[in-house]
Amino acid sequence: EWDTFPYIDYIDNGTTDGIFLWPMFGGTLVVTGQAYNTDVLEGNYTFSCQTDKIDFGNMALKFCGRVNLVGDRSDATPFITYSDDDYVTTVTAGAVNMQRDRPYLTRLGSFRRRSWQPVQADNNPARWEALEIEYNQGES
Repeated sequence: EWDTFPYIDYIDNGTTDGIFLWPMFGGTLVVTGQAYNTDVLEGNYTFSCQTDKIDFGNMALKFCGRVNLVGDRSDATPFITYSDDDYVTTVTAGAVNMQRDRPYLTRLGSFRRRSWQPVQADNNPARWEALEIEYNQGES
């Protein structure tokens, strides 16, 4: 996400060549699209998505054993972050290697409600499908 979108106009040529962006500063025409993963103004894009708070239907304590980031194999190494306090602070759990059969992290602590946010900032496509969360539930 950008704090301020650094482009003021765009042209879509109607093909798969991409969208051409006109920046606020610098005067360099930028092309973006599925085949492009960088931005000439600031280098690699940082792509992220954030889940709602997940509580699995109750407020009992959960113990997270493993999180799998499901997606296409690539050279990407996205980070998985999470928040247990209504998005106030974020904890970086670690990076996953998308070359593996099952890109995962283990031993991710306990929570009652947790929001997850995979983040990728390299020159590779982010093609994620799902976040599988393996957990055990406590008594209260």
